[in-house]
Amino acid sequence: MSRKLVHRSGLGEVLLTGWRAAGQDSFLVGAQWPRAHAFYEPVAGTHDPLLAAETIRQAGLLLAHAEYQVPLDHLPRLRELSYDLDVDRLPFGPAPTELLLHVVVGEVRREGDDALGMRLRVEAYLDDVGIGGGTAWFDWLAPAPHPRPALPPRPAAAPAPAPVAAPRTGRSRGSDVVLAATEDPEVWELRADRDHPVLFDGRDPDGVRDYAPSQLLLEAVRQVCHCAEGGGAPLLLLSLSARFPHYAELDAPVRLSVTPQPGAPGGDRVLRVRAEQRGRTVADATVRVRRG
Repeated sequence: MSRKLVHRSGLGEVLLTGWRAAGQDSFLVGAQWPRAHAFYEPVAGTHDPLLAAETIRQAGLLLAHAEYQVPLDHLPRLRELSYDLDVDRLPFGPAPTELLLHVVVGEVRREGDDALGMRLRVEAYLDDVGIGGGTAWFDWLAPAPHPRPALPPRPAAAPAPAPVAAPRTGRSRGSDVVLAATEDPEVWELRADRDHPVLFDGRDPDGVRDYAPSQLLLEAVRQVCHCAEGGGAPLLLLSLSARFPHYAELDAPVRLSVTPQPGAPGGDRVLRVRAEQRGRTVADATVRVRRG
């Protein structure tokens, strides 16, 4: 599996193992979830469910390039992503977990021979048993017709706001914390470390990244849920439905807040997280969480 097809530079960040066509706009994609990922650590004795989000995202990138002629220099824009995972059917043991994804592609928007937009519907199987699925909606942006002009030297950056303590966010390492506290105890600010080896592993074609990748925003959603629920035992994000109406740029603060929603069966909690920048929503996610 070429790393370029899923926009990763590190081999350890590639979650897919192969693919083949299964019919018109229908594909079988292999995935492997490692026993110990550098960032998506096990949660409460099972795989981190956010691996499902990253697996669906990579499946969309792979099929766009390999099957729908999207050039590698086009910039992906993830507009929507969802998943719903049955963790009770997802064992975690000494061997990596091998999954089979059935992916159906629809609503392909083309310009000439190139696909510039598509939706995915994904069903995931473990040993022929369904464990959940999800959806994604991508747009693709062609590179600018002229190279970017040389950027002037950046002024000295203001000191980054102090991170929230790692245990409150559900992380074991402070370097993985993506939130800072604000003057409002119910609002948090996004912290973007452009040198993070996982969250900023995928680079733009020209090597410049001036917006927050979806991986970073989804991790911020997870950490806001932990903070809002008072820290403590890690949370399993059993399902997630997120949309990204606008890019979150890295030159202005992004503020996140959480609103509890009507409860789910079985005592799970449902939370809605919103991320706003310059008065507009850049991410809006509803998640179902359970204490580990």
